Amino acid sequence: MEEKKSLTPSFDGKFDYNLGLDLPEGICTDKDSVKDNARSFKIIHKNGSGKAVLCLQGYQGYPGEMAAFAKRLYMAGFDVWAPRNPGMGTTWEDFYRSNDRQWLDSAKFYCKALMEKYGEENLYLAGHSMGCALCALCAKDFPVKKMVLFAPGIGENVISDRQRRQLKLVKPFKKRIPTPWQHDDSYHFEYEAGVEADLALGAEYWSFITPSKFLDADKLFKSSYQVLPSLETKTLVFSGGKDPLISKSMCDDVASRIKNSKHIHLEKCTHGIPYDIDLPSMDRAFSEAVKFFNEG
Repeated sequence: MEEKKSLTPSFDGKFDYNLGLDLPEGICTDKDSVKDNARSFKIIHKNGSGKAVLCLQGYQGYPGEMAAFAKRLYMAGFDVWAPRNPGMGTTWEDFYRSNDRQWLDSAKFYCKALMEKYGEENLYLAGHSMGCALCALCAKDFPVKKMVLFAPGIGENVISDRQRRQLKLVKPFKKRIPTPWQHDDSYHFEYEAGVEADLALGAEYWSFITPSKFLDADKLFKSSYQVLPSLETKTLVFSGGKDPLISKSMCDDVASRIKNSKHIHLEKCTHGIPYDIDLPSMDRAFSEAVKFFNEG
């Protein structure tokens, strides 16, 4: 297999898989072990960094999806924290026991703890897909100065009315529905784990649709959309031209509802902007995001 190219060949940081911040009891009820690419991680400068970015993963995702972006942020001088969402990255049974309240409570806990550690002016947020909804809801409750949203799962129509009705109808009868999935080596992941970790997550999560959990995510999609006009957070939104889930017009709408925002459309990107197939587009997204965070 041809060696994968990296956007961070000179990365000299270290992934630390112990965040040192314990979630309050009841937020995470997972019972099974975490797959290697789904471990929470932080990358901290030895001599300390004045600023940090909290990275929030997507629905059924895992912290490793933000690894390449985390490396770029670290190389730009930021400390990076990427916690795992409860129920995601272990087994489907853990996922089924989790819910939208746990996902949001976890994000808010880390946002508050890191603001206390770095100061309100020095903690920024970055999210992917549903992680963007978590960012927006954190920004509603905390004085977040800046956030970057990759393919934001924010809106009242992320799930259509028809899909919503279908999910509600099938929810009492089907805990999960098989759906085709296969690993795609075209994407640029840079987490510290082998392909077997991705295959394990695919077998547990991405090979199924879980109606009740998708409806839980929908609550976050809709509630985050409602808070956008009240946010004072300077925001950079990215969309992908090859994204089958989040359209350019949806991202235009998200950006238009936030007072101080900018939208960059990347025609060759898919939904997975932080680990995309098109390396030049992914590189541009990272460069623009770092520039945005570094601006006064």
